[in-house]
Amino acid sequence: MTEAEAWMETAAMHHRNEEFYRGIVCQIGEMFGMVARTSDDGSVQEDVLALKVPELVARLIAEKARGRC
Repeated sequence: MTEAEAWMETAAMHHRNEEFYRGIVCQIGEMFGMVARTSDDGSVQEDVLALKVPELVARLIAEKARGRC
């Protein structure tokens, strides 16, 4: 395997891993429904906003801790 092929394989492996974990985050986001696809400006996106998922999970945990769930 040439050095270039090794780098391409490394990049491909990284991409597969990234897509795998992004898929998990999006599955969790889908559990939150529309709020996980709603931008801060109120516009609704076609896909889950991955950066919003940790915030939604943290909010749910805080609400549960306060006895609201």
